[in-house]
Amino acid sequence: MSLPACRISFFLPPKITRCVPNVPGRKVVARCGEGGLVSELFSDAGRFRRLVAGFCLIIAPVVLLVGALTHPQGKEAAAAHLAVVAENPDRYYWAHAILLLGLALFLPVVLALMHLLKERETRFGHLGGGLAIIGLFGATAVVAVDGIAVSQMGQPQASIEEMAALLDRIKESPGFRGIAVVAGVGLMLGMVLLAYGLWRTRAVQPWMAGGVASGAITFFLGVVTDNRIIFAMAFAIDLIALGPLGWGVLHESDNEWSQGGVVQGAQSPSNEGVPLDP
Repeated sequence: MSLPACRISFFLPPKITRCVPNVPGRKVVARCGEGGLVSELFSDAGRFRRLVAGFCLIIAPVVLLVGALTHPQGKEAAAAHLAVVAENPDRYYWAHAILLLGLALFLPVVLALMHLLKERETRFGHLGGGLAIIGLFGATAVVAVDGIAVSQMGQPQASIEEMAALLDRIKESPGFRGIAVVAGVGLMLGMVLLAYGLWRTRAVQPWMAGGVASGAITFFLGVVTDNRIIFAMAFAIDLIALGPLGWGVLHESDNEWSQGGVVQGAQSPSNEGVPLDP
């Protein structure tokens, strides 16, 4: 006996959730109205953006946390750092690959937070989002150089002395230092501004906004100290703050999302005691 192929209302609104019975001897293609499941998801831009935003709010911190925990702790001295790379070549490479994936998934997170500020405090959304995106680009460049170039410097056939001198020159170069500063400062300031805007508008619960700001500040401390444990703490804070927010985004209606998002437990922007722009 064949079972019906059922739609999940988690992804589609109830009015188009239904079961399509299997036909023995025939391949079943799930349909919804006139189009298939994928067609329905991609045909509604608002719903697709909501699902991507909710998914990334949950998954991005998880991926970044896994990358930080996988990454071996580096050393300050170039020769010692390359020795760590040589001892863990695969782990070093895959840690950076995971981090790059996490940074890519974090871009929709920034856009989702900007979306929550589309109706009120748009200045914090635009300024904070712009700085955070610039910081993401900088962080991506640093992780890419570290994961690709440095992993090759630590190969057994490479001269440790020559590669250590090259790594020192890269670290001390104005270009690399500038990119690192942009990554740390831009992402921290951007996320703090977004968190402040979310708090002022009560678009999310206050502890969520505080978590976003705390995660950004902890990330900056990780950049300064180059400590993987501090990075892991930053991403864990992000997961605690952004995970429930992403869950709320996935479960709200398309209409609520189009109006700027409604998070369960968040207060209305009209509440007294909160400074709001007219």
